[in-house]
Amino acid sequence: MTRQCQESGFTTKLNASPAEPAHTHASSSTPLNTDDLNHCADLQDEFFQLLEESRFVAGVIEIHLNNETRLSNQTTSSTDSYRDCRAEERNGAGWQELIERNLPQWLFWVTTVLTMQAKMAAENRPMSRAQLAELLNDRLFRQASNDLLFKTHRKRIWTPAVLRSAVHSALKDINNPAAVTLENLARRITVRSRNTSPLNLMKPLSGKHLQKLLQGNDIEWIEIKRSYKERLLTRVLKR
Repeated sequence: MTRQCQESGFTTKLNASPAEPAHTHASSSTPLNTDDLNHCADLQDEFFQLLEESRFVAGVIEIHLNNETRLSNQTTSSTDSYRDCRAEERNGAGWQELIERNLPQWLFWVTTVLTMQAKMAAENRPMSRAQLAELLNDRLFRQASNDLLFKTHRKRIWTPAVLRSAVHSALKDINNPAAVTLENLARRITVRSRNTSPLNLMKPLSGKHLQKLLQGNDIEWIEIKRSYKERLLTRVLKR
């Protein structure tokens, strides 16, 4: 774990905002500057030592690994889902490293900032919500490692209804039971989005991305796949 305080250019004094009622408490004349947060090496060392002794970060990782194992055991196996799960397993160490590297810092700054807020509130000079949000944003997000930077906000287009409609429409383009796979379905959704759909996807939809969308919207792909393949086989038998 990194044992050093991160300096920040954020220097707003944390006295009450002009829109808030003025307080007459004596300590309000000595507002706390965030520069005070940049001189906390000893405190941070003690905090990280506490995390190490309690195995808190390792415990968080273990909880999520156990949960993924439980969910995996509950999922019906198939060729497509097995291939995607194997890919996720290969990338499993990546998120664990991010947690090990960043969670201690985030926990430290959350507890430090909220403790500061509690002290200031007790002195009748609480931070405004805007000030608290700005300070947390500075300590948690601006100072996070580059591999945890957030993407710019994008409008969500894949609602359950839109995704379900896209899936069932694209399935109509697949006439071979053996071709009913996530990769083929994603390809057909992409083609349709650029020709006959208002979605207008900016980049091709992959099978793996489609699987995550289906899972995130509680749409059972295995059941849809089984049902559609049976329908295709019935058509073949009737010919």
